[in-house]
Amino acid sequence: MTEIEKEKKKITPHTGIYPCHVQVWLTRETFDKLNHDYRVCGYSTREAYLRQLIAGVQPKASPPLEYWELMTALRNIGNNMNQVAAKAHRLNVIDVKRYDDAYHELQDVIQEMTKVFIIPGGV
Repeated sequence: MTEIEKEKKKITPHTGIYPCHVQVWLTRETFDKLNHDYRVCGYSTREAYLRQLIAGVQPKASPPLEYWELMTALRNIGNNMNQVAAKAHRLNVIDVKRYDDAYHELQDVIQEMTKVFIIPGGV
């Protein structure tokens, strides 16, 4: 067997976009913590979680179900406000500026909630 054939046998076939492999030995406690942390943050694999850490991002825990319910309610309110504002612009019936300001404030709150609850390293 030639040296090239020996090297080819050593290489594990990999079809993904991450061709480099790293092996790390951990204590039982550290391994349990890693398993807990990546699941709490909503990652499907430890590798995806570790890639985020290496990139300098501190992943956050997935938000509770209530967050998504609250976001749905806020978006519905925002959509309703937008429909009323569109009608108000056409009919010029209410204080359009005040209503638009409230709508933009609602959008800012939604964006801030997303930053706090969802985006890694958001706060």
